[in-house]
Amino acid sequence: MKTYSKHKECGILLQLLQQKSRSLELEYQLEEPWLRDYKDNKFFLIGGLLCNREKNTSALTIIDRDHISLILQECHAFPYMGHMSEDRTKERVASTTWWTKWEPELSEYINTCERFQKANRKHGKKYGLLQHIEEPKHPWEIINMNWVTGLVPGGKEKLNACLIIVDRFGKILTIHPDGLAEKMIQKMEDILRRFCAYGMESKYHEGKALSLVEKGWNPLLPVDHLKKNLLTIHPTARDFHDMWKKACDTAAKCIADKKEYNKQRWDKLHMEPYFKEGDQVLVSTLNFDNIKGPKIMRDSLVGAFTIAQLIGENAVEVKLTEGFSRKHPVFPEENSTPPEILEVEDSPGPVSKIIKARKIRLNGKDQRQYLVRFEKQTADKDKLLAEDGIPDGNLHLRRFRAYDRTEQSHQW
Repeated sequence: MKTYSKHKECGILLQLLQQKSRSLELEYQLEEPWLRDYKDNKFFLIGGLLCNREKNTSALTIIDRDHISLILQECHAFPYMGHMSEDRTKERVASTTWWTKWEPELSEYINTCERFQKANRKHGKKYGLLQHIEEPKHPWEIINMNWVTGLVPGGKEKLNACLIIVDRFGKILTIHPDGLAEKMIQKMEDILRRFCAYGMESKYHEGKALSLVEKGWNPLLPVDHLKKNLLTIHPTARDFHDMWKKACDTAAKCIADKKEYNKQRWDKLHMEPYFKEGDQVLVSTLNFDNIKGPKIMRDSLVGAFTIAQLIGENAVEVKLTEGFSRKHPVFPEENSTPPEILEVEDSPGPVSKIIKARKIRLNGKDQRQYLVRFEKQTADKDKLLAEDGIPDGNLHLRRFRAYDRTEQSHQW
């Protein structure tokens, strides 16, 4: 009560709430937001304490700066509070106390809390791929190694562990059976000691945390001394260095030979595409997985589709029509064929019978095709023909439809 009496608005509110009749003269002495909250009947007295009502919560009104600082500390920085987020701290403050402009003060207090700024998730790395993954430019520039242990013992030597090495450049996986699991730590120590002894230049190996170079051989030497005396630091270092250099030279030669072979093969076999943007092409259905039905009833080519753009030297992007729009529009060049260069084969002979019929959608229209078998020909010579492309089509279609109706009546 003594604290309230020293504050102008709180003193006026105490007089207004203790009076039985309304006093406009006292009301107009209040300033915002005190006047607005008083007109909204948010202030009331409990045991001589001034409280503020907000929805279903009642909070004690405080005006002393020491009390405000104590509440902020207790609701946020107290050890049991754990430096909660701004929203959760607001909930705690709103359920206990109220003062004018408490929300901006709370936000400023949290934003200046050093521990909260360090521990809060929004100031750390966020979820998702935020950093660019550095891609290797040469084989064996970046490798990943991992040990697989606990396998079922197998072979004459009862091996139960292996070392897996993956080259990030070519995605090449190499598996090395490596004996018993208890030898794993010793193997890793040997690899680490060798690499430290040779002074291998690598952007990932800068010598910041050198391990023992060799047991009994000058542990924890400076980096400069290591690089200066890398071949004399251990008796086996020179031999292993020569072996490593020879292996690197052999690997570089194999890669160069492979590149040259692939270049010669490309120059010899590759042909420039004979179509351009805007042309119509048929696309092979080899990689289509949304075409149902028997294999013999499927088309080997679908389309025609318009070329949207040429991608590089061996791929095209086409504008797919309905029914194929969910397929990725980029196809290899060898799977795309212009309609005009398709060879029209001669008919194997007179038609023997029509086996099956199907309905397809071609150029936005529904059409029927019929699987036709020819006289004195095997089933691999069967063809899918349109109605107007069947020799003596009327005769064979009548027979096929009559046979189809007979089969349906027998089923009933």
